[in-house]
Amino acid sequence: MDDIRVDVGVLDTAYDKWAKEDDSLSGVMNSKLTKVKNADMRLKLEAWKSRAGERKKQKKFTQDHGKEVRKIFDQCQSLFSVDKDLLVACLEEYTAFCEVRRDHNKDCKVINNFLCELPDGSHQALELPDLERLQKNE
Repeated sequence: MDDIRVDVGVLDTAYDKWAKEDDSLSGVMNSKLTKVKNADMRLKLEAWKSRAGERKKQKKFTQDHGKEVRKIFDQCQSLFSVDKDLLVACLEEYTAFCEVRRDHNKDCKVINNFLCELPDGSHQALELPDLERLQKNE
């Protein structure tokens, strides 16, 4: 045994080669685990295929719903443009009403101011000529 001499560099190379092969095979699954994973994958694919009809129904429902929403939107948009003249007429009428109300409030204020200026000592009813005279004085 004393005659056998082995170069350490050759041993290191052989060991490195074996370690790399061992490392590369350590991630390989055994046959039982591979069968389980394949069965799981087949089940997932079958479930995906069986849900194809459901996906198709959902897609059709989404498209139909989008069509209905667009139809209602177009209908509302057309109604808005039809009623636009009516809205403008209402706005004009409301503006005229506000002006009449403002004028009426001014008249009421003038009448109230006039009635406040009447003499306090007159407990009797005022007649029309008396009111005309007071109005002319104002």
